[in-house]
Amino acid sequence: MIIYKDENFVFSKEDGSLIGTDRLNTWLDEALKKANLPHFKVHSLRHTNITLQITGGVPLITVSGRAGYSKTSTTLDIYSHFIKTSEILEGNDY
Repeated sequence: MIIYKDENFVFSKEDGSLIGTDRLNTWLDEALKKANLPHFKVHSLRHTNITLQITGGVPLITVSGRAGYSKTSTTLDIYSHFIKTSEILEGNDY
């Protein structure tokens, strides 16, 4: 009998433990091939999510917290080109 323990993972095994990224990337590769879509890694979804939040106007402190960054400067360093684009699209000065 498998006993499930919730560890708050997005992707988990039947017992609640973490599924490794290698396995997730294998599943993603299979799904992308079946759908005739271009290859990308699971980690790309993280960048897409953060970028969509920034360009959607979510406050940087909120985006940083959701991403697990302790400092907004980390988010700025990694995503500054998207933040600048978002500011320009909104007509704000950067």
